[in-house]
Amino acid sequence: MRFSSTARSRIASNSACCSAVESSFDEGQSMLATVAIQTPRNSRGTGGGSTAPSIGRQAPINSTIAQIRQLENVRFDMVGVGMTVGGVPACGQSVFIVFVKNRFPLMKLVARALTLPPRRVFRIDRSAYGSADNVLLSLEADGGVGWGEAAPRGYYGTSTEEVIRQLSDLSRNGLPPPPSGPQDLPHLWEEWRRLLPSSPSAWCALDLACWDWLAKKKGLSVHELVHGRPPEPVLSSFTLGISDLGELPEKLAEVDGLPVLKLKVDRTGDLDLVRMTAAACPAARLRVDANASWTPSLLERSIPDLARLNVHLLEQPLPPDKDEPLAAFRGRCPFEFFADESTPDLDGLGDALARYDGVNFKLTKVGGLTPVLRLAAAARAAGLKTMVGCMLESELLIAAGLVAAAGTDYADLDGAWLLKPGPFRGLSYQDGYIRPAAGPGFGLTTQA
Repeated sequence: MRFSSTARSRIASNSACCSAVESSFDEGQSMLATVAIQTPRNSRGTGGGSTAPSIGRQAPINSTIAQIRQLENVRFDMVGVGMTVGGVPACGQSVFIVFVKNRFPLMKLVARALTLPPRRVFRIDRSAYGSADNVLLSLEADGGVGWGEAAPRGYYGTSTEEVIRQLSDLSRNGLPPPPSGPQDLPHLWEEWRRLLPSSPSAWCALDLACWDWLAKKKGLSVHELVHGRPPEPVLSSFTLGISDLGELPEKLAEVDGLPVLKLKVDRTGDLDLVRMTAAACPAARLRVDANASWTPSLLERSIPDLARLNVHLLEQPLPPDKDEPLAAFRGRCPFEFFADESTPDLDGLGDALARYDGVNFKLTKVGGLTPVLRLAAAARAAGLKTMVGCMLESELLIAAGLVAAAGTDYADLDGAWLLKPGPFRGLSYQDGYIRPAAGPGFGLTTQA
């Protein structure tokens, strides 16, 4: 195993006389590092080609050792300096063997499938879910355990089996050290992205496990690590999936009195669910989600009805590769357009600004809590409203979403509420608010 690129660059940038560092670990977790040290030209000394370090060489060696010891994110102790390897090149550079004691706690990952059955079949335009097949990840290091989760979906080109394989391969091939503080999480997330290209679900599980592990080690909640204050209840929408008229009365009774409701519609443009909900729950703010199933002409025909029904937000009416016409609709509709399937990365915020009033960030889609915090801040700075959303997820992913929701305009975090009780417990629901769990990490108890 070698130093991470971050560690190598930190050593090089902090030590003018240290030009390269490589390392390997033996079974006893000690480390053998080869350090190239620039020495003065007149420090060759005498002694008939002796390879022992001269007094002239020892000063830059000691300086390098002192500088390496001061690096916070390169956590090791210098044990001793051996002999030079070979002669001293004409350029004045000498190579020394430095024995180092490893202080990195090693990470152990275990990924497995997590099957989550909903309380009733959950239907959107493109799918009907009789179960949610997610990924559960445990991270063990230094006597602590962190939990992560992801919700891979075929629509986004991934699967539970593929993510588990990626995480298992990563664990076998070597891992970077766990974070020492919140400042390490962005760098570590970039490392996950480098090691597992094009796998946001895997990044998400790893990122959440690192946040949970780190917060528990420090005796704090993840919310306190991120925001510096205890968590508060979050107002969330609660969702009614596409429904037969016969099952609607029971569903409407469940959401009676909730202040914000989200209603799924399909490509037929049938708004009966919206009409019946508006009549049964007149005080509720309504959001409609077409899951990219409408056409521009269907949107045009639906605008008057949506306005009369007091809909305040329409989510992803058009497919993500055909949403350019939304720019022409904005400004003449009494409701907001939000992106979901079209949710951009940092490079795509310009397109979102022209077509949408806001964006819905889902942790699994963008790769975890760390990138959602960054993207939401960038979107707000660009003038977009923000929402944290979810798929069908256990309370673990929802708890992470609640951390991000403390800095967004809206939350749609009812994924665990739609499910039968899962392996994590601790969230509570009251009057449309979700109260975060109390305790270190994400604060949840587990039977996982």
